[in-house]
Amino acid sequence: MNFFILKDKIYDALKKINNITFLNNLDNEKNIILKLKNNILYIIGNDSENELIIKIHLENNFEDGIVFISYKKLINICKSIPNKTVINFLKEKNFIILKTDKSLFHIKLYSLDKFNSYFNYDKSIYNICISKINLIFLLKSVYISIANNDVRNYLNGLYLNIYENKIISISTDSYRLSFSKINLINNINNYSFIIYKKSVLEIIKIFDNIEFLNIYIYIYSKFITFCSNNYKFTSRFLNDEFPNCNDIINKNFIHIVKIDKDYLINVIYRISSILESKNYLIILNFIKNNILISSINSNDESAKENIDIIYDGPKIQIGINYKYILDILLILEQKYILFKFNDDKSSIEINEENNLDRKYIIMPIRI
Repeated sequence: MNFFILKDKIYDALKKINNITFLNNLDNEKNIILKLKNNILYIIGNDSENELIIKIHLENNFEDGIVFISYKKLINICKSIPNKTVINFLKEKNFIILKTDKSLFHIKLYSLDKFNSYFNYDKSIYNICISKINLIFLLKSVYISIANNDVRNYLNGLYLNIYENKIISISTDSYRLSFSKINLINNINNYSFIIYKKSVLEIIKIFDNIEFLNIYIYIYSKFITFCSNNYKFTSRFLNDEFPNCNDIINKNFIHIVKIDKDYLINVIYRISSILESKNYLIILNFIKNNILISSINSNDESAKENIDIIYDGPKIQIGINYKYILDILLILEQKYILFKFNDDKSSIEINEENNLDRKYIIMPIRI
């Protein structure tokens, strides 16, 4: 292996692969593969759940090769080298040599036998082309409700269901649920799976700012792959059964209140400002044409504010986690949101006034 590359190109790629590296248990070292073939440099990182392959096209004819190298040492070296500097990578026996006009580094290589590939890219079951905007919309819309290290493993991932010409995404931590739906050009038989929370975050980070408009998705029996021109990200399926949430998602509500989203956000910020850490309770009092939003802390300090609405239902008092509401409101884009409920004990639904492709459901807190 022998090639030249601009520091900026390889350093930017190494930053993207940071969370997806092979951990060598013998010395607790994070390692990656560098593979040069036909003047394309492949940077490969994987763990037991994910794999990321980044392609960098090189301009000249170079000597092919493959090495297994310490990620930490490589990125620290590249970080320390000034921008716009050309780096020469040269493999000699059990070392990779990095040379610039002023610096020289010898880094010991690991045996390729220690590298485990967890993914066998045999024939895919389904192939889908989706716009980058729709993919990011689908994932960002529901990421907030994925649980963290719950004993119920299925809650620690994002559920995707592909049927006919639609993809729906659902997540829940049992206190709240997020639902999103987009349309596809493809018509696909019913197929569903769960991907890990970490995978969802990495997909958003990798593809959100790329210049290519479309993402190609390949679904295999045990994993899914997302591809653009220079990125190939693979996530293993979380091996568990996701609960049926149709009754919750399709629930009918008696009371529907229309509220200015930005105004509500500001009111919640003000009312919650007196609350201590880990106290997230605010009270929503619905009375005729008005919501009284209030909070109280352990020192009996309180805050209250009224919002004028159109409402002619009974008096209803609902306790709710204000962070859950803010998480939702900061995602939604339209000026007005709809707040739907039946009573003080059953679930509450929040969605945009003119968009039912996203729904958010929160369970109230007993007061």
